Amino acid sequence: MESPDCKRAISTPSSRPLSNQRPKTYHLLYIHGGCWGDPAINVTKALQPTVAHLSSAYPVTLSQVGGLASIDYRLSPYPDHPTDPSGDDPDRNVRHPQHMHDVVQAIQKLQREYNIKRWIGVGHSCGASILCHILGQLSLDASHTIIRPEALILISGIYDLKGLLQYRFPPAFPQEVFDVYTAFFERAFGSDHSIYDSISPLAMKLDEKNWPEGKLIVVSHSPDEELVEPEQSDLMRAELPRQGWQVIMGEESLDSKLEPGKRVVNVASIKGAHRFVWNDGQQTASLISRVVRKLN
Repeated sequence: MESPDCKRAISTPSSRPLSNQRPKTYHLLYIHGGCWGDPAINVTKALQPTVAHLSSAYPVTLSQVGGLASIDYRLSPYPDHPTDPSGDDPDRNVRHPQHMHDVVQAIQKLQREYNIKRWIGVGHSCGASILCHILGQLSLDASHTIIRPEALILISGIYDLKGLLQYRFPPAFPQEVFDVYTAFFERAFGSDHSIYDSISPLAMKLDEKNWPEGKLIVVSHSPDEELVEPEQSDLMRAELPRQGWQVIMGEESLDSKLEPGKRVVNVASIKGAHRFVWNDGQQTASLISRVVRKLN
């Protein structure tokens, strides 16, 4: 199913609009979170804090990229949202893999109109999950062909659907907490939990065969994170070496140059609660600046 209006799904900041005149430079494409269904986190609001910090603290980085874009996608149902329930709005009643398809179609549009050939994907929470889904599924659907990114910045990502639910199973967490997470997942992925392992980002193939352009993955998680446990990032960090990636620990490793031909995973520390990280934007801007320097 085609996204009804790809234009509504893309927001570009005035401080660094997209340009088709710089095909050899990196573009930054940001995918927001919101557990696949939260209308409060939108395409413009999600990127603004990061852009503000890039403009004020990292102007050199901003001058080195061809442009930035924040990409939206249709949402899964959220009928009990306290201020904006989904109702029968068709843009808020989709299920996986439609979120991923919407993002792919937006990327296709950007690459077609702005000649984007080199890009870095930045995803927070389920935005990180969607990026993994895209790269893992591209080879399965010829209609979703895109030029793949050279790097991913994955922040507080959800990678193991069933594991995240099991972590909250009572009595470890109150029943109502487990029920909330279950509702989010079933609205986005369906009620058949037996398929969750196979459709989790952790099961996606990010190896050289499926993603030959891949050079760098940054896996980032905060010890203050209260909505997505650190084990999610630990699992991804453990899986990637089985797919040919070299995990290099140590904060300083992100600031070293990337060796030609290497496929590297860097683990980066951030601080603050789940919503603070994207709401503040400073740490996301810092990660972007460090990755751009590493790749250039």
